[in-house]
Amino acid sequence: MELTGHYAFELSKFSWSERGGSKAHSLENVNFLIPKGACTTIVGASGAGKSTLLTLLVEKFRLNPSVISSPSPTVVLHHQDSRLMPWLTIRENLLLEKHSREHWEFELVCDRLGLTSILARFPHQVSGGQRERAALGRSLLGKPDIFLLDEPLASTDHFLRLQVEDFFGEIVEKTGRTIVVVTHDLTEAIAISDRIIYLFGDNGVFTSGVVDVPENVRKAQPSKVRQLRDFPKLMADLTNALSGS
Repeated sequence: MELTGHYAFELSKFSWSERGGSKAHSLENVNFLIPKGACTTIVGASGAGKSTLLTLLVEKFRLNPSVISSPSPTVVLHHQDSRLMPWLTIRENLLLEKHSREHWEFELVCDRLGLTSILARFPHQVSGGQRERAALGRSLLGKPDIFLLDEPLASTDHFLRLQVEDFFGEIVEKTGRTIVVVTHDLTEAIAISDRIIYLFGDNGVFTSGVVDVPENVRKAQPSKVRQLRDFPKLMADLTNALSGS
């Protein structure tokens, strides 16, 4: 995966705030560029506003499409709680997307997400993690230009997580689509990212920083990145950045 110099999203001096009861939460002076045709992750402590930022990107695009540089892009936001239709089988849920009837693509997504063996079952007959992956597969089969994915692998076991990480890299490499992933897992962020946006702060006030992943790490197979000699230093640097050090 390469950083091309072309950008899908741009936010400059962006601020947002809300108050819930006695607590206030705000994002202040958020600045970043999300590269086109690359994978960007958003990380931060619980409550930093990662998922909120993802939703705000979509809302900002709807109000002002010029924040996205590609012409007439399609954008899909995949929430943590994306729902399946309970009266449809897993296969039928996946086939709801209008672009998902290309047989080889359907088979590929099912294989990479570990769904092939459960296609005939209904959502209540499979585990929560399987339902999450089916919902993710439905989003991926919609073939948008830009995927915004909120904690897509939160309930996925370790070995399947590595397989899906490689699949994200495959999507970017072969299709040139843009993927933005919110994750709480710093190892995952380093493994799949070309660029990492991190939110840091305290007392309910957060701002952003950016780390570009080194070229040798970007070019490695995502599932193998944790074995690289540079990985511990990247983890330490990112951890320090999140703490404001």
